[in-house]
Amino acid sequence: MKRDYQIDNIKGLLILLVVFGHSLELMRLESGLANFIYIFIYTFHMPVFIFYAGYLSKNVKKVSDNAFKDLFIPFLLFNSVWNLIQVFFTRNVQIPVESPTLFSFLNPGWALWFIFALFIWRLLLPHLLKVKKIVIVTLVIGLLSRLFSEFNIFMSLSRILVFSPYFIVGFLVTKEALDKLRTVKMRYVLLAFVVTVIFTYIYVFHTTFPTEFLWGDRSFSHFQVKVIPSILFGLLLYIIGFSFNLIFLKIAPYTESRLTKIGQNSLPVYILHTYIIGGISLYLLQVSNDFISLTLLAIASLALTLILSSNYVTNRFKGFLNVIDNFFFKH
Repeated sequence: MKRDYQIDNIKGLLILLVVFGHSLELMRLESGLANFIYIFIYTFHMPVFIFYAGYLSKNVKKVSDNAFKDLFIPFLLFNSVWNLIQVFFTRNVQIPVESPTLFSFLNPGWALWFIFALFIWRLLLPHLLKVKKIVIVTLVIGLLSRLFSEFNIFMSLSRILVFSPYFIVGFLVTKEALDKLRTVKMRYVLLAFVVTVIFTYIYVFHTTFPTEFLWGDRSFSHFQVKVIPSILFGLLLYIIGFSFNLIFLKIAPYTESRLTKIGQNSLPVYILHTYIIGGISLYLLQVSNDFISLTLLAIASLALTLILSSNYVTNRFKGFLNVIDNFFFKH
């Protein structure tokens, strides 16, 4: 089947937003403008990213058989590195030795939750597809899972459940269905965009919902919000997350470009930027003007994405993973 460059370009746009969104983690705490942009990005960037992760998992046997090698081992390796970095930077902080925050193999560090979640989704995919009305089942579970406190950051349990509908629907969507979505009239696309901007404005300035609600990594009991409004809020987020596929199918180019390479090489960008972007953000946070700081963060995010998606970095990243693969697995 001919490669769909538009999907690569969509992934390229999304990974740029992932890096930029993470660059705002510190600034959003002090700037209303940064928080607005952060929440706007977080309403759709991972839902759409996960949707296409599902769409690109159609070779069920291959992705399921290779999930442990391609995803779990890299996750374990880079999550251990993340933990070591945390231990190094908190070495002067009094943390009990038994504390799970000191070092944890299965509490994903920051953005690494997606790598572990993708491992679980692909590993279980052959079994999930046997469930009747799997889309409805995952939607209901995703909406209700945060009623229960046992689903939290451990093994990304909460996020696996909350974001699973995007993966399942992405897997089930056909190329023909995507082609039909590409023909949707622009007014509906603009409507989805405007509704999301309005939703973000209300979220930031007129609700008590914390920004962290969008992460999907903890139960409702963690927040000072009521259950029914939270469930309705979660339903609205699903609608926005799915509708943004229309927007990306309209704005992403069809032809091969540098953006295509970013999308094709999104894995090293996703994993490696987590070790760099925090330091850049901390440094640029010292800029007093919000607009200048945001502009510099956007430029830094683009530059970092271009570097990490380059052939030089990607080939060495893959070579390193091949060494790990040869060390652990028989061939």
